[in-house]
This record gives sequence, C-alpha cells and structure tokens, in this order.
Amino acid sequence: MAAPAARRIVGAEVPFPGSDKLRWVDLTVPSSSSPAPASPSDPFVCVPPRAASGCHIIQSGDLQYYLLWRIHEEHQNVLEVMELCASKEFPSSGLRLVFQEALCPFAFLCEREGRRQGELVYLLYVLTVSGVALLCHLHSPFSYVSGSILHQEDIIEFNLQTHAQSAKVTAVTAKPGCLVIGRRDGSIGSYNLGKLAPNSPAFSNELRDDAGIGRLWTLMSRTKAVGPVQDIVATVVNERDLLLVLHSDGNLRMWDNHTKLLNYNVRSNDVDGRPFRLWVGEADYDQELIYLAVLHRDTVVQDCDHVAVYGFTFSAGERFLFSSEPSISTIPLLEGKLVDMKIGTDKLWILKEFGSMLYETLQYGFDTEKISSYVLQEDAISEQLFQSSDNALDDLVWTADSICTSFKEQAFNFISSMFLRRLLQPGVNHCSALRETLFEHKRFLSDSEFQSLTANGLQKEILSIVEQEGSSQTASVIAYHWKKFSAQYLHNWCWNNRPYGLLLDTNNEVFGLIRKGSFSLFRCLEGVEMLIYGSADELRNLDGLGMDFLLDDLSDFELLDEVLRCMGHIHHLLGRSSTAIYYESLISSVISSDEIASQIIKMIETGFSPQSSSSLITLLGTDAYVEKRQVAHKSQRKFSVETLLSFHKLQSRSTSWSAVFDVIEKFMKCLNTNVTVQEYESKRVCNVNSMLLVQATSQVARTMFECAFDLFLFLSYLAGVGGQVSLLQSDVARIKMKLFPMIQDILGQWIVLHFVGITPTSPPTIEDFSYQLSSLQLGKEDELSLHRKLGCSDFTLACLLDFPKSPEGDVLSPCFPSPAEIINLVRRFSSSIMSGSNVEYVHTFLGSTLNLSAVFIRNGQYEAAQSLLGILETYLNHVSQAGQDADIVCSAYLHLNGFCLLMLAHDEANLILRESKAHDAIRCFFRAASGHEAPKALQNLSLETGFQVSGEIILLALLVTYSIYISF
Repeated sequence: MAAPAARRIVGAEVPFPGSDKLRWVDLTVPSSSSPAPASPSDPFVCVPPRAASGCHIIQSGDLQYYLLWRIHEEHQNVLEVMELCASKEFPSSGLRLVFQEALCPFAFLCEREGRRQGELVYLLYVLTVSGVALLCHLHSPFSYVSGSILHQEDIIEFNLQTHAQSAKVTAVTAKPGCLVIGRRDGSIGSYNLGKLAPNSPAFSNELRDDAGIGRLWTLMSRTKAVGPVQDIVATVVNERDLLLVLHSDGNLRMWDNHTKLLNYNVRSNDVDGRPFRLWVGEADYDQELIYLAVLHRDTVVQDCDHVAVYGFTFSAGERFLFSSEPSISTIPLLEGKLVDMKIGTDKLWILKEFGSMLYETLQYGFDTEKISSYVLQEDAISEQLFQSSDNALDDLVWTADSICTSFKEQAFNFISSMFLRRLLQPGVNHCSALRETLFEHKRFLSDSEFQSLTANGLQKEILSIVEQEGSSQTASVIAYHWKKFSAQYLHNWCWNNRPYGLLLDTNNEVFGLIRKGSFSLFRCLEGVEMLIYGSADELRNLDGLGMDFLLDDLSDFELLDEVLRCMGHIHHLLGRSSTAIYYESLISSVISSDEIASQIIKMIETGFSPQSSSSLITLLGTDAYVEKRQVAHKSQRKFSVETLLSFHKLQSRSTSWSAVFDVIEKFMKCLNTNVTVQEYESKRVCNVNSMLLVQATSQVARTMFECAFDLFLFLSYLAGVGGQVSLLQSDVARIKMKLFPMIQDILGQWIVLHFVGITPTSPPTIEDFSYQLSSLQLGKEDELSLHRKLGCSDFTLACLLDFPKSPEGDVLSPCFPSPAEIINLVRRFSSSIMSGSNVEYVHTFLGSTLNLSAVFIRNGQYEAAQSLLGILETYLNHVSQAGQDADIVCSAYLHLNGFCLLMLAHDEANLILRESKAHDAIRCFFRAASGHEAPKALQNLSLETGFQVSGEIILLALLVTYSIYISF
C-alpha cells in the first residue's frame, strides 16, 4: 500500500483514540419549503455529489473549539457534526442532522454574534440540491435527544428558485451572516440569511459585469461574458471581505462587496486541463502576499491533475491594489486525483487518491518547491498486520515456522497473542471495521451486543474464528490464518476510514485529516525516524534533526551511513515479523527472548530453513513453494554479498573497528530516551491532547524499538563473521560487554513505553481493595472520572501516568499541538516516564520500570504490572555484575510480583490456579525479604502494596500475606 512515488517522508498521522466510538444523536431538520420538482439528471444545484468534510475553529474565552463536519457520499441528506476541545475529554457523542433531501457537498459553521454570557450557539449554513438554503442554530453543548426534531425557531430557510435570478447554481460558499452562490450564467448572488428578512431590499446582492458601466467608459466592445462559476472562496484581507471566484473558462475574479478588484486568467499553456477547484490561503501581512491554488483536471488523460499556485501581492493602502502578474508555480500530481488541499503561510498540503482506497498526503514548500509526504494510518496498520508487501506473508509464515518449532505446543497462543495485541491497540482497532470482519465470519452481533463486549470478550470472539481454521496445526499454518483474517480486517478498516478532507489551523500550525470513521492530526518525525525513512541526505542535516551533537567530521557521516545501510540489509531480509516475534517474547512468558534472538541470528547467517515443508506446500502449492525457496535462497546470497561489501567499506573508511563502534555509541545516544531529571512538576490529566500524546508516543516507541533491534542484529551478525572482516578479540569483547548491554537498556526503555502506550487498562473489580481505597481517598471529580475510564479499549496504561508541565506551568496547551510540538511533547513525556523512580539509589531503566509497575498496582492493573515485571526480569538476567543496585531491584521486583500474584489469585475462579498463584506469591515475598538490601528496596513500596516493610516489619508483612492466603 505504499505511495506510487518515493518521496522524502517528513511526518506521520496520529489518530484520535476513541473517534471511532462516537454515539450519534439523530436530529431531524424539518423544511417548510416546497421546491419545484427537478430532474435527478439536471438538478437546480449542479454541484457534483461527493463525500465532503470541513473544520471550523471557534474561540470562546480561553477555550478553542474545533467543529468538525462531514457528509457521506452514500447518505447525502445527513450531516454529522462533532464539537472537539483539546483541553476536554473526547466527546462520547456527536450530532447527526437528518435533512429532508440531499445536500450540496458543503457546510459552513460559525459562532452566533451577540450571544448572552455563558451561551454558545453555532450557525450552520447548508444548501439542498433543490436550492433551499437553510440556516440552523445549534446550541452547545449538544444536549439534544436522539430521534427528536430541531425546533422551528432555530431554522431559517430561503428557496433560491423563488428569486428573480434563478439560473442553475454551480458553486456555493458562506461567511458569517451571508450565503454566496455562483451560477451557470457566471453571476454571483449573496444572501444575508439570518441577518435580514428575505423581503428586505438589502437581503440579496448581485455581482456581475454591468454593461451600462462598460458603455459609459466606451468599453462595451471589450465586455465579454464569463463562463459558469466553477468555485467560490470567501476570505478576509485587511478587514475587507473578499470573494474569489473561479470561472470554468479560466477567469479568476476578486470582488469586494460590489466592486471587482481583479480579473486574471488562470488558463496557461504551462498548465494542462480545465480549472476545476479553487483554494485560498491566509493573507501574509508582513510580506503583503496571498497564495491561491487552482486545480486543473485533465479532460483527456484520466487521473492526471495539476495544481497551479499563484502568489498575489497586495497593497495595504486605501486603494487596496492586487498585482496583475502573480508568481506562478505548477505542481504535477503525476498519478491519481486530488481529493482536498489546504494552504498555509509557507507551504500547502495535498490529499490525493491514486487507486482504490489508496491515498497519499503531500506537502509542498513554496520556498523550496519540493514535495514531501506523510505516513498515513493505512501504511502503518498494513505494516503492523504484515500486509505491507507481497513478501510479508512469506516473511511471517517462514519466520514463524523456523522459530516456533521449539515450542510447538504454545505456538497458537503465542502467535495469537502477537496478532491480538496488534489488532486491538488504539489506532488500529476500529469498531465498524472489526464488527464487519466478524460479520463476514458469521458472527452476527447487534450494536448493543458488540458495544457490551469487554476486551476479553472481543478477544474470545476473534480467537474462536481462527481456532475454527485449526489451532493444533503448525506455526506456519496458524500464522497464515491470522494473516488472512488481518487482510480482511485491513480491507474493512480502509473502507470505513476513507479520507474525506484535510483540516488546518493556520494560527497554531495544526494540520490533520478527517476520515469517514475517525479523525487525526499529523506529527513531525523524530530525528532517528527521519534517518530510517530518509536517505543519506538526512545525515547532512543533523542540525535540523536535533542530532547536531552526533558526529564530528565527514568520516563519521560516512561510517554511520554505511552502518544504517547494513541495518537496512537485515531489515529487508527479515521483514518486520522477526522483530514482532522478539517483541512478543519479551512481553509473554512462553519462550525465552534470548532463544528467539539466537534463532533470528541463525536465520540471518544461514537463511530461512522451514521445518514444516509439507504444511507450506499445502498452503502455497508445490510450484509456489519451490519458487519461494529459490527466491529466499537468492535473497540470502544477495544479503551476504551486500553486507560483506558494506563491512569492507566500513573497514576502508575507518582506521579500525574501534572507530566504527565509537560512531555506533554516538548513534545510540539518539536511540536513548534522553533520560533527564525532571525540572518541572507533573500532573495527571485526561483530555484529547493527552490521549493524542500517548498515541504519538507509542508510534515513536515502536519505530525506535525496531531500529534498536536492527542494530542489535547487525552487531550480532558482525560478531559472528568477525574472522572474515578482521574483527579483533578486543572488538568482539567490546560488542558483547559494552554495546550489547547498552542496546538491551535501550530496547527495554522503548518496549516499556510502547507497552504502556498500547495496552488497554483492565476494569476494576468490586473486591479490588486498592481501587476502593483510592476512590475513597481521592475525593476529586477528575480523578474519579479517570478511574471510571478503566477498562475502556482506548484508555491505555499510559493515561494513568502524570504528564510533565511546561516551563510556563501548563500541562498541555488548550489548543491542538502543531506537528513539531507533538514530537517535542513525545520527547518530554518519554523522558519523564523513564526518569521517574521511587526506588532509592536506583535511577536507571530498572528503577523506572519498578516505578511504573508500582503505579499500575496502585491503580489495580495487576496483569499489566506483571508484564512489566517480566520485562524487568529479562533485563536482570542480562546484568553481568551483581551489586547493590541489582540486589535492590531484585528485592523490589520479587515483592511487587508477589503482590500481583496475590491479588490475581484473589480474583481467580479456578481453585487450582488460585492456590498455585498464592503459593508463588508467598515464595516471592520470602525471597524478597531474604535479600541483603530488602529494607532499602521495600521501604518506598508500602503505598502500592499496603505492607509496611522496613527492618523487622518485613516478617509482619509475610504473616499478613499468609493470613490473606488462608482466607481464600
């Protein structure tokens, strides 16, 4: 699903978690007009029907509201409106306005002037295909009852067909207090809808060339009728309301109320195609410049659009003159057709469709005249579900077959856990898409039944489908069935989330996307992401990537470039499946992550060696299987040759391997979370911005984890072939004793950040003592509201953490963050998480993970805390030297793990499992108490577990544990 042309990637899409779960309140809009019947093939409003969307920004005191609307192509008489505020929680419902007939693909929303204090009323302008203009008053917050009818006093309507000038309408726009239409005869009509009564003389105004004036100036011979109006845009420049009108014959006209200010022909020999749509940017008063963009659609060659960008200078003086010769830039879209476009101060953004459900978001810089692109959700989800290329299936199936042979009995649970974790994480999980996928597998669930499913219930429904295909088969077959299910889900996801249009807040430089079933913003890439997605040219711009400290001279650039190329060879050979399996081994306890890593390294060295050839032949067919084996063999040979050549280049460009490792160590500083001591306070919040930040953090964490793992595989492979590239024993020792521990620490940081960002919280049980205690002690409405969200699929573990305040004292801005601000917030949030520690004397990744586990225990998230402690246990196994820190961490780990086991045993229905967990908990407590540093390790954990553990009180804690156990 990649874009058709390779362009520099500068950002990625970040979805609003929960935007797929909106409950729509249906509100019928009555109409008293009885328009003359029109032929469906020749309606009065000749604007072609299409899916449409928009965003209008309302400033109300210190709060900023984003009003998002959309019209679906399959329901042209329905308009959906959602009110979004960055500093409030994501709304649980939106307004669905049902009109009596189909609407023109247009809507305009603004705030009503002269409202009373504390009252917020929105004005909605729409136009039906029969020519009825409606102005609706919508009261905020939307407290309407679903199925009700909008009050007649909140509706003003006017039938355009009753007007003297009743030529067919070809374009429409609006501004506060006024609806503007363009007609087939080239004229413009504006109506003061809501300001004046329709019978008022000043209610309507016509803008057209006046032949009388032309005759007066002896210009009648020059007066030429213009073509039909193609598009209209209303804007404000220097406090003057302007209308910019594009005609089908290429004329671009600018009107100021009654006066034509400019007439310019956009038709040019340099631009092919017919003028089709018009966009206007905000006026730049410093440069006295305003940009216009015109879409030219080729009438001969299908899906071959061009965008012409015009830069008009203007004078802010009394005459308010516009330049008659603007600057012109042409942007060929090469392939596909334009869906939407927005113009900023120094760049424009383009949403383009280049195939069936295939889209691309581009960015064009006015100064650089270069085109770059953004990673859309479609691409990210297809990668996560192993659908991003034709080879992904082979990678996943063959990798699973090669690795999972050592634990065949647990293969189904392991692979299923890997897919479920990816399917149900925020940003991937979409209610409509998942319900349709279940429906295709004959799981008929009503709306209420589907909404009532818990996370565990949803997992069971999906598992039952895959189990029917065969849960006792080989790993390759299990992976094949999961991949097939994921392909169906991805198709449904793309259909239910087709992009409708872009949203842009120029004041705050916010840039986002409105989809059929969700909403999102865009973020910039982290510096390392730029290197991963980019090319060697990115290394020349380390200042711009925030990594200017990284390299000292040109030779370092060349070495890092070659190291990244080697990592790319490994990534291309293995795909993403190996990293996914290694990730899952760290989270689950089915198999040792060390064993998984050794199996992957073996595959790099010797190639894929399927253990179940008969299963693969059954899946692929004999001929396809033989062909795939040959392709895999050729890929392995190509990898070996290219990697060895890169190794020799590294040797030739450096004085020694030690110099290469120095560069790698510098690069690792960029992979680190840049842990720093918190300089500012932090606070727990739950609003749209905080949820968005969690989602963006999980995206960055996944990329950084994958990059660190590729680096680990590169160094492992290098150590294995060291004899062929003159690697000294001291070099191998440096890899194993210094670089590997550093990479393990980095991997640990990012997997923890990713895990807490994507893992939904568990709902509290009635008997959960710590939850009841916290509810009694909090006494704050926002905290109690936060706890009520426990168990929601989009409310992840990271939402329970504190968010760092800015130097100005704000936790998060009341406005949406810009793409650059999002990535800066990710850095601060990641750093604050990994720098927090309640364990005295331990200020590393170990202490941070213990601190997170304690926080989750305090909030009743025992399974999640256990998973984190499992990652910690894996890390502890890699600690080469036992010391005070290791002993402190080990005692704290055992104590917290014991408490988790105890609480899970308390909620366990199975008697045998309950007793097993309770016995394991007691063993953990005794082992924790026997450590040399136990008092020091446990003295800060009493808040989480309720045990006062210091000195001799440890024994009392154990007695309390035993008394709880026997009470079961």
